[in-house]
Amino acid sequence: MLPVTWEMLEDELPRLYGLHGPVATLRLGVAPRRRMVSVETRALNRTATHLADAEGFCFTRTSLEQNGPRNRPATLPAGTLIEAIRRTGVPVRTSRDAGD
Repeated sequence: MLPVTWEMLEDELPRLYGLHGPVATLRLGVAPRRRMVSVETRALNRTATHLADAEGFCFTRTSLEQNGPRNRPATLPAGTLIEAIRRTGVPVRTSRDAGD
């Protein structure tokens, strides 16, 4: 398990990918307003400049990738993941925005 921080995403994660060469990764975030597991179905190219990560860092820029696409669809099988989680009795839903 890795901390939910931008530094991890930008600095440490690429190093770990190079070291271990994973076939796939599953990234789960933490959102205080959520009361269930959310399976994200797209990634938005934006930051919440008013919300801090686990280390207290807040972005000053509003996009993750300058001149990048507005969003990217997830390539994971969201429906399959949701059904597997639901079978365990854990409340789950899909989400189109990591901040919702």
